[in-house]
Amino acid sequence: AIELAPSYALAYHWLGMIVFGFGRFDDAIAALKKSQTLDPLSAVQHGALGQVYACAGKPDLALAEFNMDFALGEDNRILRVFRGEIYLDQGRYELARMDFEKARELAGGFDPNVELVLASLGEAMGEKGAVEASLGRVLEQAKREPISPYLLALFYFALGRNDEGFPLLERAFAERDYELTMMAVDPRLASCRSDPRYTSLLTRIGLAR
Repeated sequence: AIELAPSYALAYHWLGMIVFGFGRFDDAIAALKKSQTLDPLSAVQHGALGQVYACAGKPDLALAEFNMDFALGEDNRILRVFRGEIYLDQGRYELARMDFEKARELAGGFDPNVELVLASLGEAMGEKGAVEASLGRVLEQAKREPISPYLLALFYFALGRNDEGFPLLERAFAERDYELTMMAVDPRLASCRSDPRYTSLLTRIGLAR
């Protein structure tokens, strides 16, 4: 696509997101910056670059991209969760809470991602057992509607219960859960990256470097 149309912004965007999934942050940033240069007023490009910066350990650059999205009039639960997670990591709890609560409102229904970040904020602010309680609510909701096994696994990893998390990742693999495409870069899996089960699964998915 780039060869046929070198000024096609979306081709650079998707190239950037694909190499991002492999953890090739520098290549992803270069492609997304090119996409952004070609379409500077696209909220999609700013949001994508912000996500890459966040996972690459560049929170200030990520915040600048997310804030540009809001300045362009974009507002959705994903943006709110991403920005709120940066605030949470920085200890800016009230800003994180505002973003997470707005994310819950924008979700328009039950969202495990939002539940997890709100619970993580609660734990950070001294609310012991917040993640455990949130997991209980998610498991109850899973009786009424399908919930990604990958997202369920994140709760167990957050609790340090890796032996319960990995079978859910295996189930996600068996079900070809799209969420697994970000497994190599998802910071929520940082605690289990040294586990051979993580390496094995990453290799089978085709994301190992």
